[in-house]
Amino acid sequence: MPVCTLALYFRCFGDFPLIVAANRDERYDRSATAPRIVESDPAIVTGRDLLAGGTWLGVNEYGLVVAVLNRRTHGGGGPASDFRSRGLLCLELLRSNSAASATEFLSKDRFRYQPFTLVIADEVRSCTAVNRDNGIDLAELTPGLHVFNNRGTQDEPDEKHSRAYALFRAWAPDASGDSGAWVAPLQAILSDHHGNSSNDPGSALCVHGEVSGTVSSSIIVYQRQPKQAQFFYCAGPPCRNSFGEPLRLRIR
Repeated sequence: MPVCTLALYFRCFGDFPLIVAANRDERYDRSATAPRIVESDPAIVTGRDLLAGGTWLGVNEYGLVVAVLNRRTHGGGGPASDFRSRGLLCLELLRSNSAASATEFLSKDRFRYQPFTLVIADEVRSCTAVNRDNGIDLAELTPGLHVFNNRGTQDEPDEKHSRAYALFRAWAPDASGDSGAWVAPLQAILSDHHGNSSNDPGSALCVHGEVSGTVSSSIIVYQRQPKQAQFFYCAGPPCRNSFGEPLRLRIR
């Protein structure tokens, strides 16, 4: 269910303090809904995993964005039944009114989860949260571009991460301020099929495996004038399908 590639532009572009572009990779037989308003206090725009009930990426009316990525580790941590769904945690954090309150909630959570990286951001603060055996490691993010996947990290990038970072770094919004015009170039990046020298299909940004692969793409744009978040969504791999009209959510 979680996101597998995510780019966060944090306070890079003036009146657009948050721009997120992400691919979700999952088993083809694991169903989920398209993003919609799922709650009202606060209003949250997100998709829902129909198996466990959680989500992988969303934005709420306070301008808080939360995403969860799987984190690959060596060795097994026990059967899946021993762990709570990471997507349920993502949804719970989206009920917070700020990145600060989300991290406070996270510090008090005592459930066990399989390895994850959470990306938590509003227009003031952005951070990551990584679960370890001895607790949660929080890391503040400075303004700039941050790219995440379920393989390499920003501190120890693999070839997929390095290539994704280079692709996203080459993009910048045009001066028109029309976020709809930004979808096509971001979609082209999310459709990357190059992989690495090992020809591992999982090293592409847009993955086509036999039983799992890229099942959707999302672009979230948070703007100050007017103060709103736009959620663009593509059902299916972005190399074959189109993004629809955005869901708009007024920000408090």
